[in-house]
Amino acid sequence: MLYLAIFLAFDFAYARWVLGDPSEGGGRAHAVAHPVHHHDLAPLVVGSPDRWGPLGFSVTTNSLGFRDTTAREVPMRGDRPRILLMGDSFTFGVGYDYARTFAHAFTRALSARGVEVLNAAVVSY
Repeated sequence: MLYLAIFLAFDFAYARWVLGDPSEGGGRAHAVAHPVHHHDLAPLVVGSPDRWGPLGFSVTTNSLGFRDTTAREVPMRGDRPRILLMGDSFTFGVGYDYARTFAHAFTRALSARGVEVLNAAVVSY
């Protein structure tokens, strides 16, 4: 029971940090509330500033609300094979600009082979 109480307290504190205090208009431009899974990424955000401890980084999302190199339109059905990365802060690349994440390294390596990589990770999932 104590573990659950501690978990919920941290979860609530994290939610206020990610989404900001709505009564104060706070939050990050790329973080939006979601009715089912608490929070998500807003689509088509360009260079939203963020911090993780001492590290500053920016977040850009595509039309699906996935972290990406540019705010581009991504059709629901692609014309080539796709790999969908799902995960939490590590896969998201928290603390780093997208060009320094392993998801971007996969994109560079696989795009030459005609494979599209989409990063659907969100911090704390």
